[in-house]
Amino acid sequence: MTVPTYYITTPIYYVNDVPHLGTAFCTLAADAFARYHRARGRDVRFLTGTDEHGLKIQRAAEAAGKTPKQHADEVVARFREAWRRLDITNDDFIRTTEPRHEKVAQDLWRRIADAGDIYLGGYEGWYCVRCEAYYTEEQLRREDDARWCPIHDAPVDWVEEPSYFFRMSKYQDALLDHFDRHPDFVQPEQYRNEILSFIRGGLRDLSISRTSFDWGIPVPDDPAHVMYVWLDALTNYISALGGPGADLYARYWPADCHLIGKDILRFHAVYWPCFLL
Repeated sequence: MTVPTYYITTPIYYVNDVPHLGTAFCTLAADAFARYHRARGRDVRFLTGTDEHGLKIQRAAEAAGKTPKQHADEVVARFREAWRRLDITNDDFIRTTEPRHEKVAQDLWRRIADAGDIYLGGYEGWYCVRCEAYYTEEQLRREDDARWCPIHDAPVDWVEEPSYFFRMSKYQDALLDHFDRHPDFVQPEQYRNEILSFIRGGLRDLSISRTSFDWGIPVPDDPAHVMYVWLDALTNYISALGGPGADLYARYWPADCHLIGKDILRFHAVYWPCFLL
């Protein structure tokens, strides 16, 4: 008889800051899920880790007078120690600076490119470094000549740079169909409705590379660009299993539960399934 599997993940936590009550809350909740399903006799895989690329990390390191990798190493040690002291029973801890992750992230890029869903263009818009995301004029609060992020209530930057784009608009109907066929895809329901409203408002193609900084995974065949931190980071759920073709991937993928905070819902419930599609 085959033992049923259960794959649960936390978000991978940004290393621009040390562990805090919010990261502990989510990790403890995932630990409770994992312990429960183990007690039921399931073959559980419980993943957590750290998100270590992007402009936010580079700036935090510069402010501390360190390289991004030095800064990340120090903060990662704090996360590992926090989870040890809280007796968290994770089976793996993934870092996005690990070679095993970079390999799978670049492989995902190539798969998307081979499907004809990546093209080179240029981007200009309002960018929140804390979110690592662009916002439209309508989404921002305006105060005098400054624009403010709706999540962090902090000023955003105007950014202009060449960029590769992902044809996310191509997958709007397929994503809506997935929501229709899987009504429990996003829970609680109020957040499912929020995401459905966002999708029905029209998906735009997504900028998925940066040239204005270099702390990230190089884009395959074009090292002048680094991969957009969210394409990089979300791949952790697969790279921790070794990627397609690996034994762990065959055993546990797809995930049964991604536990996340509501401020990163759009990235997980829109961007991630579109990348996978």
